Amino acid sequence: MVATVIATGMVTRNDVEAAAARTRNVVRHTPLTLVESGIFPATVMLKLEQLQHAGGYPVRGVFNQVVAGLERRAFDPDAGLVTAYTPAVAAAVVHVARRLDLPVTVFAPASADRTPGGSGKPSPAANASTTITVDGTLADAQLEAERHAVATGAMHCPGLTPECWAQMVAGAGTVGLELWTQTLGQLDTVVVPERAIALAAGISAALAGHVRVVEATSTPERCAVARHDLWHERRIAVDDVAACAYAFLVDGYHPADGERVAVVLSSADTAPATIPAPLSPSLSALSA
Repeated sequence: MVATVIATGMVTRNDVEAAAARTRNVVRHTPLTLVESGIFPATVMLKLEQLQHAGGYPVRGVFNQVVAGLERRAFDPDAGLVTAYTPAVAAAVVHVARRLDLPVTVFAPASADRTPGGSGKPSPAANASTTITVDGTLADAQLEAERHAVATGAMHCPGLTPECWAQMVAGAGTVGLELWTQTLGQLDTVVVPERAIALAAGISAALAGHVRVVEATSTPERCAVARHDLWHERRIAVDDVAACAYAFLVDGYHPADGERVAVVLSSADTAPATIPAPLSPSLSALSA
């Protein structure tokens, strides 16, 4: 398991601050919780970004992209937004469209499971204004989404592509600004899941020169154990990507004495049926 320092790329703190100004009234400022002393030699905090709208940090970048586009009049609001179906991105785009009262079209490959409850996961396409099934792969659906944007004047929201990379990273970086405020600047290290690429780059841009941002890697088995432990011990429901950051802290990073570490639980793209049942009675049962 290796801690990798993340490069900031072409996004600066000014870009992140601009994204924060655009999105302050539409994104959820997620809480930070302190892990009780005695478990780690360091001060360890969990950033509960899985509580973000649509279940994770990508919605921050999509909001930044779309609000900036509205400011520049870069697309036709009557045509709205268009995206291809990938669960995390499509869920974020559909949420942003609904929040900003814009129509949204989702192009989905025929092989995608878009039946509500069919996979146990929420279906972002189910809430789209229009869902169009495309024969072929996700790449074919992406191509159709691009063609739709050109033909109608809609904004294409493809996620982490070169055309949107800077806006997605700057939006994700607002997590870093929140962390700095929530910790009153008392922060040394931020641990981010390996697969949360834009999040790592965005936080690095936001907090460059102040904290170290490291990429968490772990095995699928350890991520699954971490996900189980987060639920049973803390009632925190996350997916395997987010659980990787916690697994890394337990088995790979080993914080130093006195180090102040924030672990970003980035997402909850998880099937409700796979979350273990509570060990205690539900509130509804107690009130019956």
